[in-house]
This record gives sequence, C-alpha cells and structure tokens, in this order.
Amino acid sequence: MIYPGALFDTEEFIGKYTCPQGQFGIAVTEDSTDFRLWAPTASRVELVLYPTGNDTPEIARYEMYPAEQGTWYLHFDSCLAGMYYTYSVTTMAGTAEAVDPYAVTTGVNGLRGMILRLSDTDPEGWDRDTYVQNIDTYCDSVIWEVHVADFSAEIAASRYPGKYMAFTERGLKNTYGKAVGLDYLQNLGITHVHFQPLADYGSVDETGAKVQYNWGYDPTNYNVPEGSYSTDPYRGEVRVKELKSMVQALHEAGIGVVMDVVYNHTYSKDSNLNRVVPGYYYRSTQSGVYSDGSGCGNETASDRIMFRKYMLDSILYWQREYHIDGFRFDLMALHDLETIKEIEEAVHAVNPRALIYGEGWTGGLSVLAEDERASRENIIKIETTEGTAGSVAIFNDIIRDSLKGNNFRLDAGGYVNGRACEHATGVVFGMMGATDSMGCFSFNTNSALQSINYMCCHDNLTLRDKLQITNPRAADAQIAAMCRVGAVAIFTGLGIPFMLGGEEMMRTKGGHFNSYNAPIEVNRLDWEKLRSGSTCQRLSEFYRGLIALRRSQPVFRQDACDVDIDYDIFPSGMVAMKIRWRDTLSVTILNPTDSAVEYTLPDGKFDQFVSRDRSGNTPINTGISGIISVKAMSGEVYICRD
Repeated sequence: MIYPGALFDTEEFIGKYTCPQGQFGIAVTEDSTDFRLWAPTASRVELVLYPTGNDTPEIARYEMYPAEQGTWYLHFDSCLAGMYYTYSVTTMAGTAEAVDPYAVTTGVNGLRGMILRLSDTDPEGWDRDTYVQNIDTYCDSVIWEVHVADFSAEIAASRYPGKYMAFTERGLKNTYGKAVGLDYLQNLGITHVHFQPLADYGSVDETGAKVQYNWGYDPTNYNVPEGSYSTDPYRGEVRVKELKSMVQALHEAGIGVVMDVVYNHTYSKDSNLNRVVPGYYYRSTQSGVYSDGSGCGNETASDRIMFRKYMLDSILYWQREYHIDGFRFDLMALHDLETIKEIEEAVHAVNPRALIYGEGWTGGLSVLAEDERASRENIIKIETTEGTAGSVAIFNDIIRDSLKGNNFRLDAGGYVNGRACEHATGVVFGMMGATDSMGCFSFNTNSALQSINYMCCHDNLTLRDKLQITNPRAADAQIAAMCRVGAVAIFTGLGIPFMLGGEEMMRTKGGHFNSYNAPIEVNRLDWEKLRSGSTCQRLSEFYRGLIALRRSQPVFRQDACDVDIDYDIFPSGMVAMKIRWRDTLSVTILNPTDSAVEYTLPDGKFDQFVSRDRSGNTPINTGISGIISVKAMSGEVYICRD
C-alpha cells in the first residue's frame, strides 16, 4: 500500500505510479462500457451504479481490478448509458464515495456521475460547428465578460432567463424596442464572449429549492457543465446539450466563446480529487498544512505530474467536445510555468487561433517558488508558438489602476477621475502593450499580444461605480465622459481590449465591491437602461463605434515590434500616443482635464475619427493639419496615411 504525504514527490512514487499517457473516465459503445480510475493509494475500489442522479438507492456494486501504474479498471459487455455512478475508494484515510474526476456530466448538484454517449447530446448541425475564424492574432480580439445568469435574468422577453438557452434566442427587445441579448452582442461588434465559470460548482443548489447566486469560482466537477443554467438539472444529458447549443448559437453569430477555468483550488478540501487520492492534488507546507495561495483554504498542485495531466486533459476535453475558443485561467500564478506552457502548446495544436490568458497573481501566500509561477513577472518567459495567434496573455493591472485608480482603494482616483498627472505614465505603458517597462513597473511582456488591457472585470467595483464613488457629485453625463476617455485608451492602444459586460452601458452593482454571492438583482444586466437618447444608450453606441474603429484600422492591432511608437505626456496630464505602421500614422489624444487644450499634429493631413461625443470607423472631419483644439474631457483619434 502507498501512503500519502511527501512520498508523492519521491522518484520511486513518480516512476512507479504516474502514467501521463493514461486514458481515464468511461468509454461507452453500443455494446460495452469501460471504467478506468487512477487511485494509486487505494487498497480497494468499487463501482456503484444508480438508476438516477439524485436520491434513489444503488442498484449494484462491482469490485474494480487493480492495473498498471496505480489504475483501477472494470469492463462490461453491455452499454450502460443513462445510468449514474460513483466510486467507493478505500485508502488509509478510510472509505469515501466520490464522483469520477473525469465524469462528463452528473445528476442534480453533481453528486453522481452519469454514463453518457456524448454523441447523443449533439444539437442539430453540431457536426458543422467549429471554432470561430474571426481573428488572426490576439490583438484582433475584443472580449466581453459575462455570467450566464446575469446576461438574461431580467430580459422579460426571454423564454430562458438565466439559462444557457437564452443565448440562442434572436429578436429579443427591451420595453423601449432596443435589441438585447445575442442580437445586442452581434451589433456591438465584439469577437468573443468570456463566460465566468461554466463548469459545475458547489455553492448553488441546482434544484432551485433555495434562491441562490454565485459567480461560480468554487469548482466541484471540472468536466461537467453547471446545472443551475440548465432547464433540467436532474437529467445529466440536458446540461451538455444546452451548453453546446449556446456555443453553436454564438458561433453562428460570429462570436467566439472563452471559458473561465478555475483549476487553482476546489470548492472544499473534501473534494472528489481528495477522496480518490488523499493529499496528492494539493500543495502543503512543510508542517503538512494546505498551502492557501488561492485564498480559498486549499491550493492545487499543478506541478505534480498527474494533476498537470488532469488539467491538460480537462482543457482539451472542453475544447474538443464543446468547441471552446479560448480559456481564461483564474489565479494563473498558482500554476507553474511548465504546466501553462504545455497547455498552450496542446491547445494551439488543436486550434491555432485559440485565446489563452489569465490572472498574473495569486490570492495569498503560496509555497510554489516565485520563479516557477505563471505570473505577470514571468510571463515574458512564454514566447509565441510559431503559426499561432498568440501565446499566453495576462491581465494588465497597471493600465487598469492607472485609468480609474487603485482597484482595492475605493476612493482612489486615476487618470480619468481626478489624478491624471500622477497616472499618465501607467496609461502610456498600457497603450504600448506593456512591451516597455519604462523603468517604472514590475513587469513587461514579450509582445503586445500578451497584454489584456481593461478597466474593470467581474471583480471589485464596476467602472461606473468606481467613478461615482471617487466623484460623488458627478452627474451621469460626467461619469460617461470619464468612461469615454478610458475606453479610447483601451481600444486605440496596443494589446487586447477586454471589458466587463455592461460596462459600455454604465453597469452598476449599487457600489457593491464583491458581489460574488449577492442577489441576482445586484448582479444582473439591466437592459432597460438602453433607450433612445439616454446616457447609457449613447455610451453603448460610443463603445460600438470604438470597436468598429479598432476592427477597421490595422494600426491598432499590431505587435509593438512591428510599429514605431512615440508619445508625449504634458504637464496637464494630457497624453498623445503616436503609432506608425507602414503608411499609417495614428494619433490618440487623451485630455482628462476640464478645459480644451491646443495640440499640434505631426506633419500631414489627418482624418478625425473620435471626439468627445462620437466614434466610429467613418471620419467626422477630414484633411486636418496643424494646431487643433482638443475638447475637455475627451479622447480624440486622428489617422494619416502617407
């Protein structure tokens, strides 16, 4: 018998009990079912079969047979599809019942795995669905982040509020006749929707017996779609088909799907992973206490071979089975560089245009050595694989905090909200794609393709709430002006533009700083804010125009090494960013002050595309040269072609 603990990292254990090429989970055909589990510390494993996924008693138990390298195996000469199962695993820690870590779906609340033929869950036309082909490089992307339930919970016209299927509905309008839902996203012009976790999580009762809400960063079954977004969480096949239908509908609209993945911790220490191989999947301190770099009480060990394999298998499963177009890694700095490099190579071998990015920090102290982490300080060690759209990108918190103020100090202002002179350098750094540290910042990148430029995401205050708290007397029109200046910096700089869903319509959570489990009324998108002439409608149209401008002008979507960059920072805090690519020169001028400012354009005749009130890919003024007056509180964009 193998004892858990430090033994996991010995050469003897690694050589004898790890099998990085092993195939685990279930394999189902018309006349057979095979089960395979990796449980090297187990003295006994039983397969437990159930007729349903919830409260019914077991049908039978079958002894599994030990096989090579710590695996357990069982074969049936019949198809068991439609039944549910668990494993009863006996180790030195006792006997525990666990859901198969490789289960592809479950019954309600993820308590029993389901034996499923995945082909039975394909919606009509799924065989023709594939990854979106709407980018050549990461910098072509425009990413919009949303939670499945937030998106449609308050769309009165939806038949599926809060569900996957709401993303399949066309023609939805709010009470003012404005397009909402999927039609709105298509009109906005984004390239990708970034979904907060879609994998099964533990904090919400899928039966609906309790009214609950959570963002979903508490994973339970890594390869199983979350059931609370399904129209029938009791039937394991339904959640699979409905998630595929959502992806298919977005693909048909020309929009890619990015999946937020949370491999850095589990919902609890009493996880399925820990029940199957106690202690193996987690990092511990020398005293045997769980390392807590996640801030959630446990931290997984990506640097152990079989968890690295598990992460890779899981990512590739989501990519291949659900046609997922990209992955965002939660607390990516808790994963070692080698694991992230292997994932990047494998994902891009399947789809060279797939997006891969993550948070370059931890949520607490970790025992993982700092030079081994996939952190913002180390991201420069990951280079772009030849023939791919990019490598691994990272959230640029420098431009985030520079534009709006420190993320964790509610009353701290930034460039657009009162502290322009103090933060202008950070804005320039971000607009350069973080490719030049300027001697002021703690990280830089190999390429602008590694910098996710943003002002806010699901964490912390929304942009509108942050700006309001730092300027409590400001009217909506003033807040919108601040948003516009920041948005111009994000969309006309080098890097990858990212925004929180609803940021473009002044989304508010009522000043809630951490709404991960706040009611849906706090978190939902308020589509009724869109009405002709409203401040929110005008801001949404401004964002739509900026996206159109970016997508129509290649100069903004280049890597830093392919352009010439120059910039000016003026005593007032005004910034002029100049980017030359081939025969095109763009000049973005940010004036965050309350007064108009004069500026002398470089030699040439320029077209003006963006002003304080308008944006888009059609010039609003042409043939401009010499001295111009830059409006107060504005971002203006001028383009000259030699």
